Parts: sequence; C-alpha cells; structure tokens
Amino acid sequence: MTKRRSVLRISSRQRTHFQANPWRIRRMITELHALHEIRHAINQALELDTVLEEIYSQTSRLMDTRQFYLALYSPEQELIEFALAVENGQRVSWPARPYANGLTEWILQHRRPLRINAHNLDPAVAPIIVGQPVQSFLGVPIVLGEQVLGVMSVQSVERAEAYSAHDEQILTMIADQAAVAIAHAKRFAAVDQQLQVRVAQLETLEATIRDLNETLDVDTILNRLLDRIQPIMHADAGMVCLLDTEQQRLYIRAIQGYPSEVRRFQFEGWPIDRGIAGLVARTGQPDWTADIRNSSYYVNSRPTTLSQMTVPIVHSGKVLGVMILESDRVGTFNDDTTRFVSQIADHAALSIHNAHIHQQAVEQQALLAQRSQQLNEVLRISQALSANLNLNDLLPEIVRAIQASLGFNIALLSLVDQERPTFMRRRAVVGVPDERWFELRDQLVPIEWYRSVMREEFRISRSYYIPHSHTSYTAIWGSNTDTYRPDLGERRPYEWHQDDALFVPLYDSDNNLISILSVDDPRDRRKPSFESVQVLEIFATQAAIAIENAHLYTITQQLAITDGLTGLFNQRHFMTMLDREVALAYRYNYPLSLLALDIDYFKQYNDNYGHLVGNVLLRDFARLICENVRDVDIVSRNGGEEFTIILPKTDQAGAVLLAERLRIRTAEHLFGQGHITVSIGVATLNNNWDAHTLHDQADQALYRAKNSGRNLVISVP
Repeated sequence: MTKRRSVLRISSRQRTHFQANPWRIRRMITELHALHEIRHAINQALELDTVLEEIYSQTSRLMDTRQFYLALYSPEQELIEFALAVENGQRVSWPARPYANGLTEWILQHRRPLRINAHNLDPAVAPIIVGQPVQSFLGVPIVLGEQVLGVMSVQSVERAEAYSAHDEQILTMIADQAAVAIAHAKRFAAVDQQLQVRVAQLETLEATIRDLNETLDVDTILNRLLDRIQPIMHADAGMVCLLDTEQQRLYIRAIQGYPSEVRRFQFEGWPIDRGIAGLVARTGQPDWTADIRNSSYYVNSRPTTLSQMTVPIVHSGKVLGVMILESDRVGTFNDDTTRFVSQIADHAALSIHNAHIHQQAVEQQALLAQRSQQLNEVLRISQALSANLNLNDLLPEIVRAIQASLGFNIALLSLVDQERPTFMRRRAVVGVPDERWFELRDQLVPIEWYRSVMREEFRISRSYYIPHSHTSYTAIWGSNTDTYRPDLGERRPYEWHQDDALFVPLYDSDNNLISILSVDDPRDRRKPSFESVQVLEIFATQAAIAIENAHLYTITQQLAITDGLTGLFNQRHFMTMLDREVALAYRYNYPLSLLALDIDYFKQYNDNYGHLVGNVLLRDFARLICENVRDVDIVSRNGGEEFTIILPKTDQAGAVLLAERLRIRTAEHLFGQGHITVSIGVATLNNNWDAHTLHDQADQALYRAKNSGRNLVISVP
C-alpha cells in the first residue's frame, strides 16, 4: 500500500486571500520552512529520545505546545506510554496506562485526527485527565503504512476554539514525518540493543572460557559457569547438574536461587525420566518455555518461576549434564538466548571433560602412591605381627594397623569361639566407642549368618561388600542390632554410606574359616574398589598367618606346661608357679599352703583293671579336685598318681579343712570300677622357707599319712 503523503493544499480562493494578506503568506513560508526543518532534523536523529525532542521542538515553532503529549502504543502489551508530555510549558512524567476508552484510544482505533472543543466534548470518549482540564483538543495519529505507532496531541486550557482545520493539517504533516523517524529510531534501538546484547554475550563468552580454562576442578568450573550465565540471562535461579550414567540420575553440583529443600538432590539426584531436565538429558536437545504454566513437563521446584531454559552439556555426543535457568517473568528466554547458552555449555563440556581426565590422572597417581605405601606398610606390619605370638596382644595390633595404614576409621575382628565353634566372638576393635564395644564383645554371631551373606553377587575379589541400597539389605540384616553403625552424615551416591558393610574372611593353612574382618568408614569416603579390597586382603592373609601362628604357639605353650592326660599343670610348671606364689606371699605378707595328694593303692587298681582304666581314673580324680577348689588355687599332676594344690592366701586351718573335704568327697565318689581313697599331706609356709622346703614338708606329711594307714590328712605341725 502506497504511503499517504501530507501536502499543504491551497485553493484559488485561499491564494487570492493570501495575496491580499501578506501576514498569511509569511506564516505559510514559516510553516513550509519549519516542516522542512522538521524533516531534516528528525531524519538525522537515530535515538528515540532525540527524535521526540526534535519533534516537540519543531512543532513548538508552528503552534502553541504549552499543553502537549506524544503517546506511543504497544499492541502486544496493550499499553499506552506517554513518551513526552508537557503541561504549562513544563516537562512532566505521565505514567503508562493500559489501553482503555479515552481520546487517545479513539484516535488509535479510527486512525484519523480528532479536533474537539470544550462545548462539544463527548463524555463517552473523555480521556483519563492527567493534569488540568482542557478547553480545546487536537490529536492526530502517528501512522506508518498499516501500523499505528501512536498519537501526537496539543491542547489549550485557555481558548475554546484554539485549533483550526489548518492546524490539524499541519500537525498531521508533522506526525507523518514523525512516524518515519520514530520507526527508524525504534529499528535503530532494536539493532543497537541486539548489538549490545551480542557484545555482552561475546564478552561473557570470552570471560567464561577464560574462567573455565583457569581451573581443572569440576565444582569450580560449574560454579563459575553459573556465576557468569545467570546475570546476563536475567535469570532468578540456576543450577548445573551432572549425569550419572550408571544410575541414570542427575545430581546437582552447582546451585543458586533455589529453596533449601531442593539441595537434597545434591545427594539423592532425580531420575532422567522426570521433568524438563530429564527430557533434555535423555534427548540431548535444549528446551525453553516462555510460560511454564503451559508446560506438562515442568516439575515445580520454585513457586515463583514463570519461564525456564534447560540446555544439555554435551561432549563428543555424550550428555555430561544439564544447565537450568529459571525466571520469575514470562518470556525471559527465547531461541537466541538458548543458542547462546548452548554455545557456552559446549565450552563448559570441554572443560568438564578435561577436568575429569585430569582428576582421573591425579587420582590414579595418588592411588598408585597410596597402594605402594600401603603395600610397604603391609610388609612392615606383617613382619611385626609375625613376631608377636601372644594372641591377646596380636589382635588389637591388627585392627590398629588397619586404621593407621589401610584407610579405614573402623575395624572389627571376630574369631571362631573355642568353646562354641559354630559362633564368632568379637575379639578386637578400633574406632568404636568404649560403651558400645563393651556390649559388642560379649555377643556371639552365628558363623552361618556370615556364610549367608558370602554370596557371589556381593563378592569383590575374595571379600564381600553389601551396599545399603541392595534390595535384600533389610532381609539380610533383619532385626540384627549386634553391630555398630557410625553416623557419617549425608553422603553422595558414589560415597560410602553408614549402612554399607564390607567383610573379609580369614582362613588358616587348611582353608578353615578362623576369623572375619569387618571394616567401615573409609577415610576417602569412597565405596570399595577392587584394588583397595585386594590390598586389604593381602594384609588379611598376613594377619591370618599371624593368628594361626599365635594359636599354634599358644597350644605349644599349653602343652609344655600341662599334663597331657589330665589337662592339669605338669610338675615343671608347678615348681615355677610355687616359686612365684612363695615370693608373692612374702612380699604381701599373706599365708600360703600346699597340699600333696596320692591315690591309695593305685598300682593295685592298675594291675587289676589295666592302664587304660587307670588313666580314666586319673582324669576323673583330676576333675573332682578342680570341682572342689577355688579359681585362684593351682592344681597340678606331679607324675603317676601324685597331685599337688597350691592354696594362695590360705592358712593351715583352711588348708586342712579343704584337704578333709577332698578326702571325704573322694571316698564317697563312685569311680569307674568302684570307690577309692586318697592320702593328703598339708604344709603351710613358715618363715625362712623357700618353695623347695615347702614342697618337701608337704611330701613328708603325705608319707606319714601313707604310713599311718592311708585315707588320712596329715598336717606339718
């Protein structure tokens, strides 16, 4: 459509009138000159404010503009903005208002000038009066092609017939020129704004790339990324999530502007089949939503969010994570901003990939150094353990070594119970509070329970790791509280959880299970790897050898001091213990007595029933003695049918009383082939006696009992 042109037309009558009226001629010349100046001035200006000022300035040369306004109309927002307003010759600021039913709206709707006076003002089209009421009103539309850009108006508060048809024609011509200039200025402003945005984006891109390249720490990269992007995108909140491909979950690694409850996803994550973030992670395609109220995918995480943008972080076709931006305004994001953020996300993906490679290299180097140190420690500790043959000292050393050198804060060692070999008894621990350990050490755990968790699905090398997240976890543990669960606080999915368990079985040289090693709370917070478990197993193997050696040593020691038939101490150990007890009696000034016992007619018993039956008699007699003495009393077999009992803190009267009780119990007891009797000699330590003298005195008393008819108790006077 051809743009209408405003031409100042002069009729023959007007021409005659002007020829007769020089003042009219001069005004017309002034108007033509002013219109030319307006065209020249406003077409030279590019900024909208400058254009508006020129329009007002040049219009003021042609008519009274003490009451003036120029309104611009936004059809998208249905808003009228008073870009320039004058009252009584002074600039004023009128607020923008919604499209309503005023004079300005009438001109916009009808696209033609409106000239009215106070006496014919139609109340139905009366504007929202800002300032003082007017007597005359002249308004013209600012039209460019089919588009109405706004309205330009002059008013008079003094004269009722202030504006003529000629004024209307002049103002219309000015409005036509203004339409072109305003359109140019708007286009220039839009281009300028686009250029400014693009320059800001390029500066942000350059600064972001520089920031990302300065570090190889993933969390630092992601936080710097968010710090740069969120302000320039006018986002009120943002987060960066990384994808765990094994679990198919997104985990927050950087976050700003979200409620505190959202931060739990740093540890829990959320599945990629959920929400817009999950959709972007699955498809690798960005998504922006001008109004999330129209989205069926958006999962509400901020009650004030109205628009969002989510872009994937992709490297070599693999989605590493997503970046999410949210705004409290509708329409904050569009295709252009999404493309820009995607560009930055591509650079971030490369930085994240490089950081992962660097982190893996650092971790591998640290792991190799740690493994070397641990193996050296295992060798050193193994040598130290092999030198310790005392089981009660050895077991605490094992768990302390695990804590000190193998990276676990808690270690618990259980051994097969000697008295109840189908159970494990906890024997040593480190990292458990004393009050809890006092409860645990007295509890027995069935070996079958340990065997029930030694499943192939839990196996790592020769050990067994039971994660707390396993579907059978509750069934495995049941109501079993016979353990210790440290409070480790919140943990990420790839970290060790306080309910995780790692068992290392220990076997002897005949491949019999002798011990279970349980470890907890690794200092690096990581779940066990195959390599870390292997180092633990190397140490466990050495510990098993040390435990077996200590067991064998204990057995050998026991055999060296005990009688093989009765299990009592032998004569050599008896003399060692007697020397010690005599020394203690003198040091602490307490009484000490000794009983010497001999079974009457034992040789005849042996000859009648045989040595095997005689051996049974000796074992039964030893059992009878042990049942009738105190725990502190020391019983030994000195050979044949002779026995001795050391009685600490016992005077002569007490010793004789015990001897009589033993003599009577022996006579009353029915042994395998009938009743027997015993003769007993009693001696109590005197001043200046040594162990040999005390022993000799008891023997002499025994001989007198034998020679006096047997079945007697004789005491040294």
